[in-house]
Amino acid sequence: MDRVSGITISKFKHMKRLKNILGIVAALFIAQPIYAQVVPGAAGYYNDALLFSNTQYGASARVLGIGGAQMSLGGDISNISGNPAGLGFIRRSEISFSPSFSGFGSDSNYLGFNDSDNASNFNIGNLGLVISNVKDPLQLGKWRGGSFGIGYSRMRNFRNNQRYVGENGVSSIIDSFVEQGSGISPSEIGGFGLAGAAYNSYLIDPDPNFPNEYIPFTLAPPFQSELIETRGRIDDINFSYGGNYDNKVFFGASIGISSLNYSINNQFSESFDDPAISGFNIDETLAINGTGVNATVGVIVKPIHWLNLGATIKTPTTYRLSEESFGRIDAFYNNFEYQFINEDGDLESIFLNDEFGETPVFVSDYRITTPMRINTSATLFAGKFGFVSADVEFVDYTRMRINSRDFSPREDNQTIRNIYQNTINYRLGGEFRYDMFRLRAGYNIQGDPYADSDYDRSVQAISFGAGLKFQNYYVDFAFVNTKFNTLYSPYSTSFDTPVAEFENRINSGILTVGFNF
Repeated sequence: MDRVSGITISKFKHMKRLKNILGIVAALFIAQPIYAQVVPGAAGYYNDALLFSNTQYGASARVLGIGGAQMSLGGDISNISGNPAGLGFIRRSEISFSPSFSGFGSDSNYLGFNDSDNASNFNIGNLGLVISNVKDPLQLGKWRGGSFGIGYSRMRNFRNNQRYVGENGVSSIIDSFVEQGSGISPSEIGGFGLAGAAYNSYLIDPDPNFPNEYIPFTLAPPFQSELIETRGRIDDINFSYGGNYDNKVFFGASIGISSLNYSINNQFSESFDDPAISGFNIDETLAINGTGVNATVGVIVKPIHWLNLGATIKTPTTYRLSEESFGRIDAFYNNFEYQFINEDGDLESIFLNDEFGETPVFVSDYRITTPMRINTSATLFAGKFGFVSADVEFVDYTRMRINSRDFSPREDNQTIRNIYQNTINYRLGGEFRYDMFRLRAGYNIQGDPYADSDYDRSVQAISFGAGLKFQNYYVDFAFVNTKFNTLYSPYSTSFDTPVAEFENRINSGILTVGFNF
């Protein structure tokens, strides 16, 4: 049956609902599970901008064990992607690799109902090679040479599972589709994203009393659930050089090539205590891929033998991205007799059982520019017994930008300026040394990027580590526990925006094995 052949007569044709239409343009929208918000007029790319800007610095187990505080430390292979000036401290060539295993977990609260889910991932977090070309200590001259480095780093791991369930006595996602379809004729709505898929699967019907308006198939309160599966990563390959002047001033620069791969699958469902319909499932998939380029310059000054002072500037990364998204709705009716008026004006009926609707495949190309990162740092040494190191990082998220020829990014860019803010991130850690043994601990916190918010979205991590340092090789291990809270809205209507709260945790174990030559 062609849904656009005439005016339908639904089961609830005699019922009316007062609505305050927001005027949201019907489009395929897949919300991001991290910091997701729904802003009328914006397409949701402002969420992507934040998601892809929240990266860490690739690091060895040694640096991760001290909370990532590396910008003034020097002498570690992590300097390839952190502060390249630190390569000027390295006097012997080395190669290292760092396999990592992470467990991701989340606990949800949605409308007073609790649930949880988890995922795990094994990857190579860091891989580096440093070729040292330094002068012999007996050679004269203040220029002491330097080191070249090339490294691979995992800057962000998107792998996670989040699930929530709850009974909603106020709204259904069908209400959102009704509002999205407002003003769109039945002959055109079929191509308008999920609202069109809802129409083609009979979840919304034309309102017989108002042209180009719609009513929901059922008004029964739904039991809702959703599984959000995210996958992907941001990887950097860095080419770096660090030099040494008089063993007092160390400077460096690097070029980074970023590879971004991200996908999200949302499986949303509602079930009803309704003799006509059992429920429906919505399956949405979004895949984003692209590359970016950035640069870092840094300096470390050693004014006295027990103190290092460091600073870095990392330029914005400009990603060229391509995305493809698709959605499908499967609705399950109980052999319900559905009546409609055909093109000849006659009353017909069909029996609804398993019905579906699909969205058009949405494809677009766009660019996202992340904010600049500015770091200052200090490291205090206690002779041969160890050190304490601290980093302070400044990031202005209002400087993120979106550009595209496939759509207008104006509303998203304005949203970025309206809802985000600059943040200060802190990293603090230390290492204790005894002979060949190393013990480490650290803490870092990333500030909340949202402005004027009563909800704390900061990311906090504590870490512990240990290592063995031999003449020609070393072995380090670190454990990092990361916690952060996020809010997620599956949909928004003029009268209700349900929100799920997630308490997220990541437990990671990292092993680094390195060889000097």
